[in-house]
Formats: sequence, structure tokens, C-alpha cells
Amino acid sequence: MGEKEKNFSDRMELRHIIRNISHTDRMHHCCIEKRVQQLGIHRSQHMILMYLAHNEQVPSQKDLAKVFHVSTAAMANTVKSLEKSGYICRVTDETDTRKNIINITEKGRSIVEISKNEFDAVDKEMFKGVTKEQLKVFCEVLDICKGNLQELAGGEAEEQILKCERMEQK
Repeated sequence: MGEKEKNFSDRMELRHIIRNISHTDRMHHCCIEKRVQQLGIHRSQHMILMYLAHNEQVPSQKDLAKVFHVSTAAMANTVKSLEKSGYICRVTDETDTRKNIINITEKGRSIVEISKNEFDAVDKEMFKGVTKEQLKVFCEVLDICKGNLQELAGGEAEEQILKCERMEQK
């Protein structure tokens, strides 16, 4: 095999790996989505419940709209639906009556706990048959790739990546 063919083969192998990572991520996302839907709530509602459960500072409705990059009207609809279902309660801010403070209820916390268990089950099933050593090597390779991409993306893009990671962890 000549140098040109080897370079082409190497590029195709890297593209195949990248497609597999991307495809695996989408499949994982679909499995999680399916589990969340079985809980009887929409994705956006679930994301808000997860956010509320994992943040000590109780946000206002306006704060939530900013965090999730949606209009205050869209957030109002989602909050109304969550409140109607008993997952959250709105309380008027004592210092500013124009603000609604959003609190997660026990029913909302229960959904969050159930969904965590569902996520863990999907993750466990995804890595079934993979040894700890294989996972260690896989994580090391991903960390190297991630570092390379962060360096390539530069400061502004890197901040956006970190912001996305923080949202995913919640």
C-alpha cells in the first residue's frame, strides 16, 4: 500500500471512529429519552426538575428562562404544567412580588430519583461486556481527544463546551 492509500485509509478509519462515537451518543440519548417519556413528562420538564433538584439556590421563573435559553413565556407554560402536575410549586418572592420563586416538590424529587435510576440502568447496560481496563483506556483516549479539541476550539468555544458539560452533569 502506497503512502497516499495509507493516508486515505487512516482518514477513513478516524472518520469511522468519530461517526461511531456520534452515533453511540445519539443512541444513548434516544434510550434516555424513551425512559423519560415513560415517566409521563416532557424532556424540557425533566431538565427543569433535574436543575431544581441539583441546585441549592432556588431560582425565579425568569432565572430558569435564562438558564435554559428560552423565552419567559415558554418557561411560564412549562412551569404552569409542572405546577399543575404537582412537581413544583411557585411562591411569590417576599422582596419582589413580580418574581415567582420555583421550588421542587417531593413528587418532583421522586421523578428525579426514578430518572437517575433509569439513567444508571441505561449506562450499565451500554457498557455491559466491557472490562474495567477497556473503560480506563477508552476514557484516557477520550480525554486526550477532548483536550485536543478544546485547544483547537480556543477560549470562546471552550467556554461553550464547559457550559454544555455543566448542563449535562445536572
